[in-house]
Amino acid sequence: MPSEGPEMIRILVPLDGSALAEQAIGHAIAISKVFSAELLLLRVVTETAGTPRDCIDWQLQRRQATAYLDQVAARLRATAARVSAIVDEGHPAEVMTRFCRDQNVDLIVLCRFGQGGVTDFGRGSIAQKIISSAPASVLLVGPAAHTDATNLDVPYRRVMVPVDGTPGSEWAMAMGAMIAQPNSAELLMVHAVERPQLPARMPMNQDIRELSERMHRFIKREALRRLSELKAQLPADLNVTTRVLVAGDVAGALHATAEAADADLIVLSAHGNPGDHDWRYGSVCESLLNHTMRPLLVFQQCDVATASRFRNLYLAEPQADAG
Repeated sequence: MPSEGPEMIRILVPLDGSALAEQAIGHAIAISKVFSAELLLLRVVTETAGTPRDCIDWQLQRRQATAYLDQVAARLRATAARVSAIVDEGHPAEVMTRFCRDQNVDLIVLCRFGQGGVTDFGRGSIAQKIISSAPASVLLVGPAAHTDATNLDVPYRRVMVPVDGTPGSEWAMAMGAMIAQPNSAELLMVHAVERPQLPARMPMNQDIRELSERMHRFIKREALRRLSELKAQLPADLNVTTRVLVAGDVAGALHATAEAADADLIVLSAHGNPGDHDWRYGSVCESLLNHTMRPLLVFQQCDVATASRFRNLYLAEPQADAG
């Protein structure tokens, strides 16, 4: 590879051999095409206490894992994506987290559930550990009903991006636009704001009602104004729809909007403001991670250099020869 130019975006796809885990592959390909990214397929052979690594069973597991990944990689290379297949060993979540650090992974694409099957919880234990600790952005998928894991074509028809006026949400909006445009998808920008709450014991007289209504109108007007400004920054040929939600439960309103709009992908930032790092995910993001089954792409708050890598790969045009 040439050393000049921006470093290639790297996307990790953890696979455990199950059809559920393979539902992440089509989404990984769709995102990789947008950013001309490299796909890294990783299969972890799980350690079992008391099983020596030179025994026949252990060697057989590793060979089966290698054969499986090679087969998947060969199928993916037909899409012209750059694909690497890696087999490692250990505890899956720990191996994947270490792999992300060592290989400078930018994005992990994984299904909520794998070999353990679907449970009543929002995601399986391995997925939970990965999104809680891995140093990368995450695209959490499905599981989707009646999905053919051999179908690598995942069309994005409607990409929903919650915006709230913070730098993180507006950066996520730019990423959502980058994904929507080459897919000829609609970009649904939703500005959700919390409805002003009056003290519980305050008497609801006419003056208070009028004040509450004025605040409501002002908040909605400002949200519409900001959405209009953001829309003006996007390419003119991009199909953009804007919507304002004023609700007591912002996360719940966003979830309901995604369902009603039948969004194929939700894109948001883990945190709105660069300084919000006490928790790995903000409250709204955490709620969506826990409750929506729709594909959810969460960008971790990134530095300027990382943001430039994504933007440059998408926006850079061939430069004229200086000579």
